[in-house]
Amino acid sequence: MFGGEDFPPIERKGGWADTPVLSDVTSQVRFTGDRSVAQFRTFSLGEVPFSALRFSSMFVRRTPRLIRQSDPDMYGLCLAVRGKAKFEHAHRSEEMSAGHMIMHDSALPFDAEIDAGRLNACAVVVQFPKHLLPVRQRHVGQVVGEVLGEHSAVERLLYRFLVDLGREGGNCTPQDRARLQTTATDLLSTAMGHRLDREKQVPHSAQQHVLFLRATAFIREHLGRPDLDPALEAGALRYPCGP
Repeated sequence: MFGGEDFPPIERKGGWADTPVLSDVTSQVRFTGDRSVAQFRTFSLGEVPFSALRFSSMFVRRTPRLIRQSDPDMYGLCLAVRGKAKFEHAHRSEEMSAGHMIMHDSALPFDAEIDAGRLNACAVVVQFPKHLLPVRQRHVGQVVGEVLGEHSAVERLLYRFLVDLGREGGNCTPQDRARLQTTATDLLSTAMGHRLDREKQVPHSAQQHVLFLRATAFIREHLGRPDLDPALEAGALRYPCGP
């Protein structure tokens, strides 16, 4: 899990408090258990705000009033790393646990009830400015509020990439983080294109970048296999392998 002492605490002892803990998307937070723990680490991947969080059980709400006060025009991607959550957004009600992601639109209200269990919950929240995604907003809206992470290999790769970044991103230089924005955006765009059957809206360069990431991840995971060869890799990734 996310370690350490570099998580500055948020001091909230009870009741409701408006807080920008989810980057630029201000929400109301109320602790629901016998503990009041909330720690977070934030940095930016170029234009993309990134937060790694650790917290006790809580209820989070983004209201129409808060939206009127501030709408940064972003899609937020919330990743469950530890703990469980119920998420209501865009007329959908979903449950998520470790391995799941959910996308929310900063222009729409949401309710999130997080059950941290005996340990603190851990999560990653990444805010993508809408203009960075090549998939049209009316199409992205079809998956806003849905659980992601199990639909495709690209979604699983996106999840692993962002969780690893939550652990190590604080050690990257600003220049590295700016480059990592491209990787994160290409992965999300390709995942959305696959899920919505809108691959033609995703630039070819982004799809090739993601194919490279999938190939290197496959090689790392299967490096000890004696039968690892280009044909095995091509079959697993479903791309043609020449004679």
